[in-house]
Amino acid sequence: MKIRLAKSAGFCYGVKRAVELAESAAQSGEPCVMLGYIIHNSDVVDRLASQGVKVVEDPDQVPQGCGVIIRSHGESRETYERLEKRGARILDATCPNVTRIHQIVARAEDRSRQLYQVANEYAEDALARTEEAVQAALDEVKQSRVRFRSASAAKMQEQRDKLEGKNDVQDGSGEA
Repeated sequence: MKIRLAKSAGFCYGVKRAVELAESAAQSGEPCVMLGYIIHNSDVVDRLASQGVKVVEDPDQVPQGCGVIIRSHGESRETYERLEKRGARILDATCPNVTRIHQIVARAEDRSRQLYQVANEYAEDALARTEEAVQAALDEVKQSRVRFRSASAAKMQEQRDKLEGKNDVQDGSGEA
């Protein structure tokens, strides 16, 4: 039997970039932690932890002056501010695609546009709204300048189904 590996197999460039940044931090010998899983791959995260780059779940757990790797799906402005106040050395592994989405959302907010974020309940980089909010947005979309944002890794059809009420929409919290 012949096995072929697809050309596109492996990490996307944003994840590859995050892993390389974490590996470089591990090799430097400088104290460094990851703020949450930098990618959705526990094998990689465990390997990095074995190299000295451990996971912390909250900015308050980052030791004073320690390096901290921001995960590939990014963090809120508040998180960056909290880390800066702690004197953390920030190593930003946010995927460039996610950064771009965050910039688009920020510009829309600056223009007082109403934003609805649609994602599955596990998407750290997006905020899921209640079914009623999504339905209200659908009603408004015909009359205003409403914009929808979806998690960067979300499947388009899944998001359309949510917007059309074919799937349950979870209520969540967070910040883009």
